[in-house]
Amino acid sequence: MVKSKAKKLKIAIFHLAFVYSGGGERLVLEEAIGLEKLGYDVTCFSPVVDRKGCFPELLSRVKVKRILPKILPSWYPDVELVSILMACLLVPLLFFKFRNYDFYFGANQPGPWMAFILSKINRIPYGIYLAQPTRMVHPRLIDQKTGLKINDGFSLINFYSLIFKPIIKYLDSKSIQSARTIFANGSYAKGLLEEVYNIETINCPAGARIKEKISNEKIMKRFTGSIGIDKKTIKKPYVLITNRHFPQKKFEFAIEALSSMGKNCPNLVIAGKDTDYTKWLKKHYKKNKIYFTGLLSESDLDRAYRNAAVYVYPAPEEDFGMGIIEAMAYGVPVVAWGNAGPTGIIKHQEDGLLAKPFSVKDFSNNIMLLLNNRRLYKRISKNAYGKVISQFTYEIHNSLLHRHIKRVLNKRN
Repeated sequence: MVKSKAKKLKIAIFHLAFVYSGGGERLVLEEAIGLEKLGYDVTCFSPVVDRKGCFPELLSRVKVKRILPKILPSWYPDVELVSILMACLLVPLLFFKFRNYDFYFGANQPGPWMAFILSKINRIPYGIYLAQPTRMVHPRLIDQKTGLKINDGFSLINFYSLIFKPIIKYLDSKSIQSARTIFANGSYAKGLLEEVYNIETINCPAGARIKEKISNEKIMKRFTGSIGIDKKTIKKPYVLITNRHFPQKKFEFAIEALSSMGKNCPNLVIAGKDTDYTKWLKKHYKKNKIYFTGLLSESDLDRAYRNAAVYVYPAPEEDFGMGIIEAMAYGVPVVAWGNAGPTGIIKHQEDGLLAKPFSVKDFSNNIMLLLNNRRLYKRISKNAYGKVISQFTYEIHNSLLHRHIKRVLNKRN
């Protein structure tokens, strides 16, 4: 007699939107893939899903469903925000759609709100994962300067944030504080979240995929020859950026830091889907040695990282910095600001370099130091790779999620 297999526990993950190939989207998809490997049946739900614009290869490996059917055309004004608001309002009426799950997981707002309200109705426990306090009610200084946007084009998100702030703030706090387990993306975010919401969180930083072990030979290849990316031939050494193209990322810090090097300025490669911010950069920095690659396939992104001499992270107020650990997984030295999230990842002059906030000159000097000092470069390269292996892998990340989800489910039983 053949024994029947044990029934897989089902997890529903709720995420803001899959519209861009950014760190937040990658992390949720990697969590879904990792939890599936650990024996769960995982489905991601979101108000907005763009299967071409958000990591098409990763998205194809995960069950991702829209919360509501797509009704509005893509040209409709503020279509993403309208879709998100409608999902937030109507998800309680769709409780029956989510009643056969064992655990809800809210990945940043409005994920926690959706998990909270469905948990109340269906009596199913939920946990949440937060990268930062909700920006609609707790904007960073950089958000206040640039404004909030979900995608390109006209948006009323800042208007709604102002008008409905009291109710949004209440529901935000209630849905976060009521979670059975709360994960924070790194030590910096953990401190912020605990202060803002008066909660206890579990430090569960994002991960990276481990690449093959680096060697001195591979390191030195980053400084000679050229590489073809997106039908462009780029001379090495080059500096790499892979952040999403939003004004909060302040690519101009890196561009100006490299420009100040004069004739010694290396090429700058900026990967990622073009946005209105990309158009602004192309208009204002026409004469600079910059290559905009557009959205890269996973294999081309791998090659861009593997061949980069230096990775720069110019965002001034980032809560973590997934691009940092992705670069470190390739042994590519990183230059970032000695402020906010990067300080919880990089130890200065040991596994990366932290520039004085927000001195473009010091940022430039740190890049030049790496390019000119091979002994320091090799040491940082190997230390960065070693730190990712020991602290920042998806296996470590997803195992921590699994352990605490299991703890919650065991208590329920």
